[in-house]
Amino acid sequence: MSKSTFALIASFFVLVGGILFAAAGTGSGKTLDEYAKIEIREGDTLWDLAETLKDKHGMSQTEFVEWVDKENNLSTIVIKPGDTVFIPVKKNDLYKHETHIIASEE
Repeated sequence: MSKSTFALIASFFVLVGGILFAAAGTGSGKTLDEYAKIEIREGDTLWDLAETLKDKHGMSQTEFVEWVDKENNLSTIVIKPGDTVFIPVKKNDLYKHETHIIASEE
């Protein structure tokens, strides 16, 4: 194999690899804009929120907690008052007058 043929083949694989790497970096285009974002209040837990909102998300408590953990990139599933998190409930599925869902008041 000549040097020019080798260089051409190597360039091809570098180009294909770059395209694949760039495509993988774009992600699925998933956005959280359609989901409700709530502020955590004193006494709230993800488990309580999952129970309070069970009619709106259709998940088990474990699935709800795992979704919130993953989508919000939480370092721990322990949430604190003042934290804001996206929840797996579509904005339109919450009542229009609700700005917060507070598990501790249920």
